[in-house]
Amino acid sequence: MTPDEATVLRCSFGIGGVTPMGYEEIARRTGMSREKVRRTERQAMETLRSSGQANAARTFLAENTSADKGATHPRPH
Repeated sequence: MTPDEATVLRCSFGIGGVTPMGYEEIARRTGMSREKVRRTERQAMETLRSSGQANAARTFLAENTSADKGATHPRPH
């Protein structure tokens, strides 16, 4: 996973104490375009799925976002 992919996932899903953000806010904070943020998130998710690390990521997310259960993701689907 690239540093950009890791940053986008952290910001998008609120990993590591970061408040979850939408594409626009991530774009402003990183200097990427909104479309670049969207593509980067998609690529990062594909990397996780195909790398065999998906179960570890699910566990990590479950353990680190438990306080946010029931919260909705800030960006529209």
